[in-house]
Amino acid sequence: MSRSRQYSPPDSRGRRGADRGMALIAVLWVLAAFGVLVASLGYSVRQQARLVAGERDAVVAQALADGAIQLALQQLQVARSRPTALTRSPVEFAGHAITVTLQPLSGLIDLNGAQPPLLAALLQVAGGLPPGAAEPLAQQLVEWRGARPDGGAPWHFEAVEDLLLVPGIDYPLYERLRPLLTADGESQAGVAPLAALPDVLAVLTQGDAARAGQIAAARDSGQPGVDLTTLDPQFAQGGSTSRYRIWAEVPLNTGKMAYFARTVLLSPNTVGVPWRTLHTERGITTR
Repeated sequence: MSRSRQYSPPDSRGRRGADRGMALIAVLWVLAAFGVLVASLGYSVRQQARLVAGERDAVVAQALADGAIQLALQQLQVARSRPTALTRSPVEFAGHAITVTLQPLSGLIDLNGAQPPLLAALLQVAGGLPPGAAEPLAQQLVEWRGARPDGGAPWHFEAVEDLLLVPGIDYPLYERLRPLLTADGESQAGVAPLAALPDVLAVLTQGDAARAGQIAAARDSGQPGVDLTTLDPQFAQGGSTSRYRIWAEVPLNTGKMAYFARTVLLSPNTVGVPWRTLHTERGITTR
């Protein structure tokens, strides 16, 4: 005779043990998620702290650069004669020795005075355009700043950024040309070679970078009588000016440089406002 199996309820102690195990796993998951969240927040806070510190350092560095510029301008205002060549000099400010570079605007290519041959050389050497494209575009630049159809005052470039208004000048080309140009000059037709940076000198030498480097090195070393006879006379011209670009750079802890620059018009005398700032620039460079 067979025996029937009787039902026995599950062991309540085993069920409670399983429940405790699941609860422990859930707690561990919560703790792990919380740990990840805390670590993420900590990383974010550190990143924000580094960002704020970097921004603070950049602001302080730019303030130091501008302070050195102000001192250099004061020295320039009382000098017996104003420099006609690019100069670099150390200035002590707030316990820092800061190199200040002073460049007469006659050392840049003037958008409102340069003639087609110089503009064509600029477009070829700095802009990378072939002669067949550079020459008509140079002529177009001259025509753009010419007489207005309604007989009003002639157009002129109020800022270098106005180049982007001229058909045929796209942004990449503009970026290549921008550092060599000014619209704040005195509409000079040529460039004062001793006031020019190497990139501008390369235009004056029709792309001879070696010759441009020799002229810049001789000028920077203070060598008297720098040989400029190889430059095209219609390009290399210019004398005294009352307009300057002056800038300074201060190293940052990140290995980059903070810079500040002013373009100024100096007063003809020491009475009244000694100079007028035409515009300012600031930023961070990797140099």
